[in-house]
Amino acid sequence: SEVEGGPTPACVPTLRSGLVESVEATPPAATAVPIEQIEFYFLDAKKLLELDRLPTLTDGRKIEGLVKKEPINLNGIIRGEYTSNTCGEVYLAISHRWERPQAPDPSSQQLNMLINYLRNDVRGKLVTRVWYDYSCMWQGERTEWQDAEFRQMLAYVNFLYLGCRVLILADLDYNVRFWCCYEAWLSFQRCTKNGLIAAKAEKSLSAHSRNHVLLVGDAWSNIQEGESL
Repeated sequence: SEVEGGPTPACVPTLRSGLVESVEATPPAATAVPIEQIEFYFLDAKKLLELDRLPTLTDGRKIEGLVKKEPINLNGIIRGEYTSNTCGEVYLAISHRWERPQAPDPSSQQLNMLINYLRNDVRGKLVTRVWYDYSCMWQGERTEWQDAEFRQMLAYVNFLYLGCRVLILADLDYNVRFWCCYEAWLSFQRCTKNGLIAAKAEKSLSAHSRNHVLLVGDAWSNIQEGESL
C-alpha cells in the first residue's frame, strides 16, 4: 500500500464503555507481528529514475508516488514471489557500503549506477520496487513511533536479502564490512521450508539471476590490474 500522510499520532481516541478516552498508541515494535511477515518501505523504480540524489525516508515521502509500504512474508520468499512478477511486483534490495556515517552516497555515484542498472540491464528493467536502507528506513533523530518502526524493520531486514533480487555495489572496502559480506552471502542462498541452501550458479546472465554485482569507483580498475576484492 502506498504511504500517505505522517506517522500515527502518539495518542488516539478509543471507545470504552461508551466513553471516549485518550490512550497512547501502541508502537509497531510492541504489536504482535507474526515472524512470517513484515512491512517495509520501498522506492518506486520509475520514480527513482527521476532523482538526482537519494532522499531520506522523511524527504522521500514528500515526493508523490515515490515511497510505497508493502509486506514481505516468509512463504513468499520460499516461493520466490519477490524475484519474479508472480505477485505483480519485482523487488530489488541494494547491498552497499556507506561512504560517510551520515551520507552513504554523497556524490550520487551509487544512485547513478542504480539508475543505469534499472534502465539498461535486462534484469534491472523488470524491477518495480527498490529498497535502499538510507531512503527506506528512518534516519537521524526519530520520534518514538519512528524508532519503534525502525527497530521492527531492522529485526527482519535479512528477509530482503533472502527473498528479493539483490544488487551489490562493491567498492574496495565492501569485503571488509561484516554486514556487507553477510548481505552478499544471503543473496547467494535459497530459502526453503527446510532452511537455507546454496543457490545453484547460473550458467548465463539470465533475467532470473537473483543477485548481480557492480564494482564501484577504484574497485574495477584494481580488478583489471589483477587485484582481488
